[in-house]
Amino acid sequence: MKYKIVFLILLLAFYLNACEKTCKSVTGPNPPEPPVEPKNFTIQVKYVRPLGSILQPDLVDKVGSAIIVGQSYSYDFLLITKLDDYHFESKFDSLPDNENGPLYSIYTVDAARWDRLHDDTAVVGDAFFILVKETGFEKQLTNVVANNLPACPYKGPDAKMALFRLKKDGKISDN
Repeated sequence: MKYKIVFLILLLAFYLNACEKTCKSVTGPNPPEPPVEPKNFTIQVKYVRPLGSILQPDLVDKVGSAIIVGQSYSYDFLLITKLDDYHFESKFDSLPDNENGPLYSIYTVDAARWDRLHDDTAVVGDAFFILVKETGFEKQLTNVVANNLPACPYKGPDAKMALFRLKKDGKISDN
């Protein structure tokens, strides 16, 4: 009888140990984690036209809105403010973090950089700085790639955009 009790205790211990490794609970699986809500940030976008890049002086005021594109949506900065011939600003009041999602892309159409031969030379993404208002974090975007988005108005090998990620802690990463 004594051996039967020891055997049952060992069997129960073995079962509980095996269940702990394969099951999260003896009573059933744990409920799924609740979805993490994205955190929204106010960002200021600065576009700095590189010195010497003005090919069309008569079009120096023609900078389109800076467009940020996510996975299935587009945030369009409806107004980009000219500070001088080389500096432009815009802001967006509620951009959700994309720490665990696809990268954001940003570009603008700068008519002064158009070479008058290829329309895609006006689509630029090489001179953006992003400031997160809530944290004060600012970063120049350096991950510049070909702009092959369906929404790109002038497709071609010279069309560019910058990629970035807005993290939950209010920092920007572009790798």
